[in-house]
Amino acid sequence: MNSKNVVIKSKNVTYYVNREKKTVVAVIECEPSTPILILDKVFDKLENANGNHNLMEMHFDNYYMSKAFINERYVGIAKCHDSDTFDEEFGKKLALARAKAKKADAVYSNFSKFIEQLDDLNYLAGKKHDELYRRWIDSEAEVGDLLKSIIKE
Repeated sequence: MNSKNVVIKSKNVTYYVNREKKTVVAVIECEPSTPILILDKVFDKLENANGNHNLMEMHFDNYYMSKAFINERYVGIAKCHDSDTFDEEFGKKLALARAKAKKADAVYSNFSKFIEQLDDLNYLAGKKHDELYRRWIDSEAEVGDLLKSIIKE
């Protein structure tokens, strides 16, 4: 790499600076997210009767839920006009702002898909709750039947 091209990494952002072309590119790296991934991080584990199911396992047990709104990366570009003086720091701020704007647009434009997936997850959690409740009721009935049979003897 020559001195006119610089790559700078910080947290989830990588900047590509080309001083000769007077450009700065900011790339925001993101993790794909679905409502399940988000809630799984929030709740960490949701145990069922077996004691080992989390939201992610509930998700894969039932159906595939596509990405809600987060792509793997968003790119912002800042290009200095030929007649202007190149300012690397300003270019980084502008390129990052443009990348963040693209990410915000994606979140906003796909928010309804996110809400639909949360509704699907709510339905799925309700089904899982009903299944566990039915198991509990059945086990209580079995205990009652067992007690009745013991008393009759």
